[in-house]
Amino acid sequence: MRSLAQPCGTHLERLYGDVAPASTASILETIRAGKYDQSLINKVLPGQYLLLGHQGPKRLGYVAGAQCSQPNTDLMQSASFQLPHRRPGTVSLAVTENEDEQYLQRLPSYCNVSMLITTGPGPVPSLDGQNVVIGELLDGFDVLAAVQRVPTFYPSSNRRAFNELGQVFGDKRANLAAKRWGRPLKPIVVMAAGEIRET
Repeated sequence: MRSLAQPCGTHLERLYGDVAPASTASILETIRAGKYDQSLINKVLPGQYLLLGHQGPKRLGYVAGAQCSQPNTDLMQSASFQLPHRRPGTVSLAVTENEDEQYLQRLPSYCNVSMLITTGPGPVPSLDGQNVVIGELLDGFDVLAAVQRVPTFYPSSNRRAFNELGQVFGDKRANLAAKRWGRPLKPIVVMAAGEIRET
């Protein structure tokens, strides 16, 4: 039986440990534990960003059992939210775009490890001040381009308008439906994530 999977390539990110040390530590701890390995990219919004690190069962392609040894104190400091999503390849801890289930987020051991990577070509100011920039892409912009070419679910303008109306009236189903927008129609798998230390 032939596999339909095709490798897109690799990419290299630099994480800023000094800007948001707790957020960076959470991501590195998850990488070192191999939790991102074999996980799915959850959302792709071409021209904006891709989202990965959704927590849940490993068998569904989620990050399973992410636990951090220390709480993320960056989320309580306004300085952590000051760096902009100005260029393609900006890496940030997804705070407002985090799609982890509410019951997971309420657990005492919960640790947010969802990441956004901006895809370009321009800035994404809608993410500024709401998500913690923790790094940048150094190499692998061809991978970002390949990921953006994967077809995603996006409803018609009429359905989006009805959904926005539902959100205005507080219909919880509208928020659930909007979470599905940008879902890749083919699986995009993070085969492995690792760390290269600067010397």
